[in-house]
Amino acid sequence: MNVNTFPLKNVILYLLVAFLFQGCLVIRAKEMKYEKEEVLDLSRKRLSEIPPYAFEQTQLKSLRLFNNQITEIPPEIANLENLEELYLASNQLVSLPKEITQLKKLRILTISYNKIDSLPESFGDLSNLEDFRARQNQLVELPESLGDLKKLESLQLQFNSLKSLPASFGGCTNLKFLFLGRNNIMELSDAFADLHNLKELYIAEAGPMIVLSERLCELRFLEYIQVDRYAAIPRCLQVLQANRLRLDIIE
Repeated sequence: MNVNTFPLKNVILYLLVAFLFQGCLVIRAKEMKYEKEEVLDLSRKRLSEIPPYAFEQTQLKSLRLFNNQITEIPPEIANLENLEELYLASNQLVSLPKEITQLKKLRILTISYNKIDSLPESFGDLSNLEDFRARQNQLVELPESLGDLKKLESLQLQFNSLKSLPASFGGCTNLKFLFLGRNNIMELSDAFADLHNLKELYIAEAGPMIVLSERLCELRFLEYIQVDRYAAIPRCLQVLQANRLRLDIIE
């Protein structure tokens, strides 16, 4: 381009537009890098193990590993101190390392469709956990520290082998949605009366001849209960059914 053929103001305008355009590209590049650092999606990659480079990305907020063939979570998971979401569903896991409970910012943890039979004793150290999904594993019992999860809102435990819930369970006072179907639980303890914010309770086929505590009637936010026809339902719940409670009996 011959600058002499353009008025000076046009040259200045041209240079200004070029400068602004280049600046926008640099900003967008930085945004893309930032997004990459926050979310790492390795789902459906046929992985048998987590690649080591994942544990070097300490700024990660979301790590997605579902639908792989992963058999073990290494202790290096604790390096991801900023992690808020960890998706481990549909793998071949049989346990979780105790180091996973060092993820203090974790809000969502999914381990559904694995073969896990127990949780770390320090599981309650996940003080910011809001959503825990452990559907279809081999859990027989839960750690007492579960009651320390004060921010937990949704808990999915269907299709396990649980016989009871820990005595500390009533400590999950922010719990709103609880799924217990397809377990071996015989009785819901009075600790349920401490779940003041519970809105929906799913216990159809949670255990043979399950007995519901009358103290469930004290839960003023409870809107829905799903049970099977073998459950022993206290009269007070039947009374509430005529008012605010929806009692769904599965045949």
